[in-house]
Amino acid sequence: MVKYYSCLDSCCQSSAIAGNRLYFLGSAFPGQTRETIFLDVTLSTLNKSSPLWHQLNSQFPANSAYASACVGGPNNNTIYLLEHLNTTNGFSNYTIVYAFNTVNISWSIPNISGIMPASRTQFQATQGYNVNAPTPRADFTATLLNNGLIIYIGGSDDMFKIPIYNTNNDSWSTTIAYGDVLSPRSRFTAVLSPDGHVIIYGGTGPTDQNELLASLDTTVNPYIWSAKPMIGNNVPPQLVLHSAAIVDNFMIIAFGNYKIHLIYYEI
Repeated sequence: MVKYYSCLDSCCQSSAIAGNRLYFLGSAFPGQTRETIFLDVTLSTLNKSSPLWHQLNSQFPANSAYASACVGGPNNNTIYLLEHLNTTNGFSNYTIVYAFNTVNISWSIPNISGIMPASRTQFQATQGYNVNAPTPRADFTATLLNNGLIIYIGGSDDMFKIPIYNTNNDSWSTTIAYGDVLSPRSRFTAVLSPDGHVIIYGGTGPTDQNELLASLDTTVNPYIWSAKPMIGNNVPPQLVLHSAAIVDNFMIIAFGNYKIHLIYYEI
């Protein structure tokens, strides 16, 4: 069952797009840790000034915050949620994966074989060969490019030294980007635009408003950073622990540690 929802502030939630719905799962705010809400992001009908939120009766089966979410399954209609904070807001004793079926609106725990990795939160989902892997970090972003490379940005690390995981041959490497100077940051967001640019926004670290929005061009070698001006009448504040998603040529930013519900940036 779906009902309309008066959306409140939130942070540390997970988000993922399945079909034309942008789902938000859990929160660090009390009373919202098991919520599953969504926004219909069909651009032709989306009310940007007063978006219509929907809440699902099928709540997440455990308290959730700082989790990593991704879409998969045979028809790309299942959201997998990896790790979470337990009911006492501490680490769970083991990494657990929940699966949310967006068709029949139900949660389940999939059967997974293999060696269970150590418990963790504030990470991004990937698994592979550890030779030449980057140093441990948290609050970074992981973006899968169209060529099968995953690039890792931030986590208070150098923004120009970018670790890369190649999913095609299970190997790690590092590239050095150049371009506009950007401060190290964490707790920001990154999305991949249709033309191959990684758009980052917000985070802790930047003190210059001109650094909040930036684009990494991954269609060239080496990659190039470009700081983007914040223009328009609805320029957002510096957000952290927010969500971002790409819909056509729009980046949708939601929630975070400021009292803000929804922001659009056309790329």
